[in-house]
Amino acid sequence: MQHNPAARPLESSSVQALAARPDASVWLMASAGTGKTKVLTDRVLSLLLAGVPQGEILGLTFTKAAAEEMQQRIIAQAERWLLAPSDTLFAELTALCGTPPENLDTARRLYFDVVEAEHPLRIQTIHAFCQDMLGAFTLEAGLAPGFRVLEEGRAAQALNDAVRAALADTGGQAALEILSQHGTQSWVEGLLTEWLLAMPPIPNAAAMAARLGLAGIDDTLSPEHAAQLLNTQENPVFGDLPAIRAVLPDLKMTEIEETEFRQPLYSFLADPESILRQPDDYALVFLTQKNTIRKKKFISNTPALLVEATRLEAHYKKLEALRCLSASLALGEMGQRARQYYSRIKQQQNALDYNDLLLLTLQLLSDVDASAWVRYKMDQRISHVLLDEAQDTSPLQWQLLNALTAEYFAGIGRDDRILPPTVFVVGDKKQSIYRFQ
Repeated sequence: MQHNPAARPLESSSVQALAARPDASVWLMASAGTGKTKVLTDRVLSLLLAGVPQGEILGLTFTKAAAEEMQQRIIAQAERWLLAPSDTLFAELTALCGTPPENLDTARRLYFDVVEAEHPLRIQTIHAFCQDMLGAFTLEAGLAPGFRVLEEGRAAQALNDAVRAALADTGGQAALEILSQHGTQSWVEGLLTEWLLAMPPIPNAAAMAARLGLAGIDDTLSPEHAAQLLNTQENPVFGDLPAIRAVLPDLKMTEIEETEFRQPLYSFLADPESILRQPDDYALVFLTQKNTIRKKKFISNTPALLVEATRLEAHYKKLEALRCLSASLALGEMGQRARQYYSRIKQQQNALDYNDLLLLTLQLLSDVDASAWVRYKMDQRISHVLLDEAQDTSPLQWQLLNALTAEYFAGIGRDDRILPPTVFVVGDKKQSIYRFQ
């Protein structure tokens, strides 16, 4: 099958009709109020009128309410066609399909086909679809029969219990102490909860250090060793104080600069040991609160001062990078402990959360041993996928959809379908609620 997606705004009924064509894969950008739900409904109706069994159609929406609304619209439209005068029905079908219908019987029967079908029309959230998948292939997914899905309240309680267990674990006290330097216990609890929900990979010390511009860090660096490294680096080193003292009298400054720069600097130069006692105050003579060099001409035009300012800027950037590395490794260690407790709680309850539904379904479709059978069975059941609210679909959900539909465009699968398999995607980036995903 040739994949020929189209992306165009909904501006007219003709464009809506083009998007509803059942034989083409389409990617549609639809702003609020442009008839997106109507196009989705028309798309499903077009597939049904073309003779596609409704069990082969999968509509994925962002919320249960949206799924129910679309179901109701389809049934309501089918009911109207059942009772509509022939000339009205003829006109509506011509507008929908783009060509006059050969007869009206299919549209007349559609209501009973939808309501009484053995395999009902599936329009549901992606999590509900995954739950159905795992229920149908429980053994292949490695799950115990009778698993249940944690609703939001129970999942939140399980997360809270896991985080508190991780915080009380004596094995993680060193990492906890590092995190506690950045916020209260309540803040740490919230951070760990967010970490569990986001499911990030465990940070690699060497890779993270490289991104932060730190050299000489290997994978074995622990949070505690990173903190020790930070402590050794925090001790300030004197710059070329004689060179600074030599240029200081000749600098031209305003009265404010005299107060903020020359006088404090004379004080530090008179007592160099004070630089060791107040390194941050010394640095603030040359740097801003954000540890960047002050935009002063007497600094940029005076080599001795610019060298010292550059040295201090590099020193504080390194400290900032080490703090970030230490805290990130500590969060990764505590997050892994919390994840283990969370997994244990779910196993004890034979329960899955919403992320588990996505991950296990993706695993199921990707597993070499099980996927051939699962894909064969799914190929018998799903030929047309419609995705609503694409702008709020997470990367993990896109991976799952790709695994589900990959064979559509590889020329693999059944060859007895009434229409070639299609994918229909609709969204609007301006309406993104969960862009962080």
